[in-house]
Amino acid sequence: MPWRRLAVGLAACLAVCLTLDAAHAATDAARLQALLTEQQYAAARADVDALLRARQPDAAERVVIYQWLFARDDGAAIDRRTHGVLLDPQADAIDLLAAGRLALDRRDFERARQCFEKALARATRPVDKAQALRGLGQRHYQLREFDASLHKLEAGIAAERTADGLAALADTLIRLGRTEDAIAAAEGAVSINRHHEAAHYLLGNGYVRENYSQLAARLGDGFAPLMADVRRASDAFEKGDFDTALLISLAVLERCPQLGRAHAIAAKALESQRFAIDVHRADYERRFKALPMPTVPGIERYVLNWKELSPRHQKRVALSVAPWKAFIPVLVKGGATHFIKPMWMRLSETPQAHALKDARIDYDSRLWDDVRGMGGHFTVTGIEDVERSIFDRYNTVLHELTHQVHGVLTADQARSIETLYQQAKSRDARTRNGFLSRYAGGSVWEYFAEGANAAASPRRDAYDGREIVRERLIEMDPALRAEIRRFFAQRDTRASLPVALVNAGNQKLEDGQLAEAKPLFARALKLAPTDERALTAQLNALAIEGDGAAVAELAARALAAHPRSGALRAGVADALWHGGRPLAAEVVPGLGRDVEALKGEDRFRVDLALGDYYRRLGDVPRALAAYEAVLAYQGDQPEALWGRAATLALGSRWDDAFKQYEAVLRLRTGLVPLRRDYALDLLRAGRKEAARAQIKEALILDPADPDTLALKGWLALLDGDADAARRDAEEALRLGPWSDLAVIVEAAALQALGQGEAAQVTLAPLKQRIAGNAAPQYVYRPEKSGWFSVHELPASERRVMELFVK
Repeated sequence: MPWRRLAVGLAACLAVCLTLDAAHAATDAARLQALLTEQQYAAARADVDALLRARQPDAAERVVIYQWLFARDDGAAIDRRTHGVLLDPQADAIDLLAAGRLALDRRDFERARQCFEKALARATRPVDKAQALRGLGQRHYQLREFDASLHKLEAGIAAERTADGLAALADTLIRLGRTEDAIAAAEGAVSINRHHEAAHYLLGNGYVRENYSQLAARLGDGFAPLMADVRRASDAFEKGDFDTALLISLAVLERCPQLGRAHAIAAKALESQRFAIDVHRADYERRFKALPMPTVPGIERYVLNWKELSPRHQKRVALSVAPWKAFIPVLVKGGATHFIKPMWMRLSETPQAHALKDARIDYDSRLWDDVRGMGGHFTVTGIEDVERSIFDRYNTVLHELTHQVHGVLTADQARSIETLYQQAKSRDARTRNGFLSRYAGGSVWEYFAEGANAAASPRRDAYDGREIVRERLIEMDPALRAEIRRFFAQRDTRASLPVALVNAGNQKLEDGQLAEAKPLFARALKLAPTDERALTAQLNALAIEGDGAAVAELAARALAAHPRSGALRAGVADALWHGGRPLAAEVVPGLGRDVEALKGEDRFRVDLALGDYYRRLGDVPRALAAYEAVLAYQGDQPEALWGRAATLALGSRWDDAFKQYEAVLRLRTGLVPLRRDYALDLLRAGRKEAARAQIKEALILDPADPDTLALKGWLALLDGDADAARRDAEEALRLGPWSDLAVIVEAAALQALGQGEAAQVTLAPLKQRIAGNAAPQYVYRPEKSGWFSVHELPASERRVMELFVK
């Protein structure tokens, strides 16, 4: 009938229209998702607002809604939309993923697990499956279950290769000591999404293959124009023109994808674009404006470029410094400073930081030139961190200043912090929840700095996902909070002045200026003749000089004043050894005398020193016992784990040794001497290819390290290329004439070339020192900005000589 044909026709037309509408909606959602990914928020805002008003947005539209709400840090709105997802048997994977991410941000790990596992079960698209697996991997990461994290993240990438998945993988690979793979993962993330903030941040925060000298050599005349554009991007950032800063930095990266400073500016420009739409932005600005400008005597001398800061940034810096204002005059008298660094500037270009040029951080392999700042006598904080702390982001100025204050506390005050740290370590061993953050657990210095930051950082609201907040400090470590409050309230800081002078002297030593350092130590001792830190510093200066008679006199006086000080006893032992006293017959017995009377940190320091000395002497049982005593005090103490690995290798317990080496490498990926020791023991064990990998990693960290080059020569010798081995040894000796290992390898190469007599001549000075039981010496290495003990000839090197030279 005609009406039936009409009805069928209308139904078909309606179906086509609905299909077209759905296709249009999907296309529109994809367009909005692309705009949000590129952070073109103004272009997307009107359409996203319309979606937010929609009564029943579809799955593609909800993806856009959640992307927008997370960009705005609107946890409350996300919670309203997802609060009941676990009770809904028909909940969509999209909503479960958003709920899981919010739970993870809020550190509700059980809810996060349930949401991600349910999302994984309900996912029909590969991208949703990948996101669920990534969420589970990131949960494992936050719980410090890094192997489990790796498993989930790799499964997620197998489901679908996404920028978010690769960026999360990079974080986990870093914790597993796989720095090269982490860099590759972050680069992969940027290749998928050139606006990926987290990946840019990682690549701009020191995780790079080449240092700037290597980059300049490779790029030649093209390097200077790139750095000029980096400067333009930095200037645009400081003017608040984040779009221009981003465009310039991305253009630089098109020409040179490895340029860390450009990655750093891109990351912070992207972050600042998000801050502009942050749902809390108006409240942050209003609260900041309402705070009075604090009075901090001496701040204009402490902050080197105080007058160059804008009034806004002066106020924010002063607010960060104010909790420690009583210590500022002491720090100034000791010559300590704080510099606020523009983004274009490399860290080694800041005042007094020249020695960091091309250097890498020991514990995580990062290039110092690209990190945002540093603590120490001459502290640096990036201007971007000053600005972002207005918006309740991490207070880096306070963190780095806390390191400086920690450094001028008296020995007894420092012991009180160490005691709290060890208590937290014990709690963490039992519960895996003893520290505010993984970083806080890394050392007593970070523990104290994170605690001070938390004490000054109240939680914004229930959706504030920061780890370092006052409420978590009160809940997890009330004793640390009480200690910090006492320090914040302290007004008489005169006892810290001698320590500040010691720090000034130590800084002179870092610059190789022994003659200038000694008067500062003398001034400190004049103010406080029995100060523990001043006595230790003076002993170190005498050890560098090799003045055995002066060492003996001061050592007796120092030990009489502080017989229970572990740091002082270890300092005395080192000074006596470098002053000519025999290690086995006198130094070690003196160090270990009445060790049972020592407690806590003091016992730990002596046991660690004993372990190192016994290892040098080749006494495997006693070295292992000493390291076990340290590990009983602190189960993850990196130096003790390292010493134990090397000692197990001395005892030819290869599998146990290499397992221990791998464990400590996860804690200290950037330590060249650690990788060097590992490679040496791998070579001694005949594991050539594993040694080759460690030597490669060590040379990435420091291409000019003499002892590593000597090991490279040994490797060439094992490959049958004696000429290459000799060249490597000669290059090692050119860079470090003091390298005994290079002498041994050179002699072995000469012997392999049939020049046995020349080999014996090369070894003669070494053998003479061994026969005469000669004391080691300190040499200054300008490229490392420090004094290093050489000619120690530990048992491991002596065994290499026995192995090679017949």
